Amino acid sequence: MRLRCRFNKLLVYATFVYATLTSYLITGYGINEQLWFEVLFPENVAYTYKIKSARDFGAVLSQPLQQVNLVPVVPAEACGQLLDNGHLLQNQVALITRGGCSFVTKAIHAELYGAAAVIISDHNFDSVTQWVDMIDDGSNRGRLVGIPAFYLLGKDGNMIREAVSGKNAAAAVINLPVNYTTIAPGALHQPPWDHW
Repeated sequence: MRLRCRFNKLLVYATFVYATLTSYLITGYGINEQLWFEVLFPENVAYTYKIKSARDFGAVLSQPLQQVNLVPVVPAEACGQLLDNGHLLQNQVALITRGGCSFVTKAIHAELYGAAAVIISDHNFDSVTQWVDMIDDGSNRGRLVGIPAFYLLGKDGNMIREAVSGKNAAAAVINLPVNYTTIAPGALHQPPWDHW
């Protein structure tokens, strides 16, 4: 009986370790680890950007998104279900500005258009240090977010949005995530305005 109990405990532990390592290897991030994405186009904002995943809502990024569009949605805050350029979001990443409604509402609106993920940037366009924990809005209306949701500093989001607009383009092109856990911070190609 003791042997069976020990075996069951070992099996539970091994399952936990396997799930944790599998999640880490697939998504490129784990507990207390930074997550980055890189912009490939437009060239004037082609840097590596730090992002933070939502704390208690959204899905886990199950596979890397390579050379996908980062679409700045219109209207920028995405508080209404009607997005002028929502047709561009299918299997792409939505770039939304914080404010006007909850993080959950914004993510759900992007998901309704088929977005693969959402990045919500701060509404303070000068912010290079203000990190916010994106949490569930507590509405308890059965609203579940089925896509990954990430937070981006305001200056970063604004610079990307302006660069896309300046190129008369519909979107930036990105890789998400980029795993730099074994690279020294000085080796990252970070934006010159950021203070990591």
